[in-house]
Amino acid sequence: QDGNPLYRHGTLQKLFRDLPIRGNHVSILAVRKRYRCRTCQKTFPQAVTGIHEGRKMTERLVLYI
Repeated sequence: QDGNPLYRHGTLQKLFRDLPIRGNHVSILAVRKRYRCRTCQKTFPQAVTGIHEGRKMTERLVLYI
């Protein structure tokens, strides 16, 4: 072990809704790295800026609604 409690643990694909363009629904497919903590054994997805995780949509769509 290199002293870092986090290590890569695969990838995660998730679909997020975004602002409509010309009346059409827009979704963003984010492929994120997953990490696991050696200490607590929990997994964490890579952070993505501009995404509201609880609602599975972009921050700008949350503000638009």
